[in-house]
Amino acid sequence: MKQCSKCTLKKELKEFNKDFRYSLGYKGWCKACESQYNKEYSRSEQGIKTIKDYRRKNKKYIREQKRQRRKSIIRDWVKFFSREYGTPICQICGKKGKVKLKQYIRTISMGIIEYSIFHNS
Repeated sequence: MKQCSKCTLKKELKEFNKDFRYSLGYKGWCKACESQYNKEYSRSEQGIKTIKDYRRKNKKYIREQKRQRRKSIIRDWVKFFSREYGTPICQICGKKGKVKLKQYIRTISMGIIEYSIFHNS
């Protein structure tokens, strides 16, 4: 049991986020209090300004992270299709072997992903 320093309620340790910087290895605020604070802060003027400044200053880093995430998703799709359906076959020449997965996202909100497999040239 640990007491939250924000709401002062005693809660189980699983209700606190882990953080090695604290003496017990858990943060001082419970997950609920921390979540509520983060939501309020991100909607405040100062929070919005901080987020905009961070995005403006780290544009290249954010762009690279998004690119890496997309590449990782594509790699995972290729592995999945290879595992489920065997070696991928090129839709143009019909050869089996190394292929690249081109991903066309029609509607992200609905989670629909169209894909086609073509031979690496």
